Amino acid sequence: MRSLAPVPTLFALVFFVMTAAFSPAMAQVGPFQPGVTPLAMLAIPPGESRELAAYCGDALAAPPYGAIQMLADPGVGEVQLAGWRGSVRDAQANAMVVIRGHDDSLDDPITSDTQLDLHVFNPGPYPLTIRLEAGTVLTPAGQQRPFVDPGVAKMLALEGKDRRAGSPVAALAMWGATGSSLQDVAEQAFVFPSDALVRSAQSLMDQAGIGPRLDRGDSDYAALYDHGIAGLGAHARSTRLHLKLSDGTAADGSLTRDGDVGVVRLTLRSFPKAPAKDHSGSAPTSDLPPLRRLYYLATVEDVISGGYSLTLLQPKTGQPIPGSGTIHFE
Repeated sequence: MRSLAPVPTLFALVFFVMTAAFSPAMAQVGPFQPGVTPLAMLAIPPGESRELAAYCGDALAAPPYGAIQMLADPGVGEVQLAGWRGSVRDAQANAMVVIRGHDDSLDDPITSDTQLDLHVFNPGPYPLTIRLEAGTVLTPAGQQRPFVDPGVAKMLALEGKDRRAGSPVAALAMWGATGSSLQDVAEQAFVFPSDALVRSAQSLMDQAGIGPRLDRGDSDYAALYDHGIAGLGAHARSTRLHLKLSDGTAADGSLTRDGDVGVVRLTLRSFPKAPAKDHSGSAPTSDLPPLRRLYYLATVEDVISGGYSLTLLQPKTGQPIPGSGTIHFE
């Protein structure tokens, strides 16, 4: 997933050996992100490729790289070349067209923080045209097709009408339409999207008849955090944390660690403006801003100076959080 804010470089990939006792919900290696396309028509000469910007269909997965082929659903779209005409999937099966992830050595640098950078390659000797309908799902080869709400095509049409295609609002709405919650997005991006962005994305989903809501309660992370605490040894100790999220927002929290593994809980310091008080002097509790917390697993490395380095891991997948980098404490 591209984050909704600039993403620092991940300084080091830490291999984390996970046990069932620590968290049964984690996976050793997460799947790659599926894509959901806007309406696209591409003309591709022989031996050349064209970029295809698609929406990310899984907030927690990794972007597909150049060796990962992205397969269209059977019977959708159209490819034409040298008198042949058929669906995109049929053309892929006959090696007439290849849709793949981003390859740093072949492709221009990625410029979008909100969309997948895919590439359509024509390996044959004849020029071809390819048409992809709005809402076409591209699934990484070997993976199960993801859930995509039937209202996605309508939502994409609304985005085009409102000139919001490819925007952070559209990206957040697509994550909601493919099953991710606001909490999933915040955990992965290491930042909470603004209230205005969330309201706009939810409005887009509502107009397209897509549910459930983005801000639905998500207790999975708190449960995984509690499970992580229970899995630490008797010598675990806690340390207070003060740090900034990827958009500069200050957060307080704690690291509970046992050796080189631990769990982290963060609470944002700043909140939306509180609602006006009623005649009794109390703010209506139903309108109070939610308590915003982030929960992570972590690997911890002590340094000679006496400080330590902290790498945050996604509790549902066990993979490093791209938006956080490696955090150093003196």
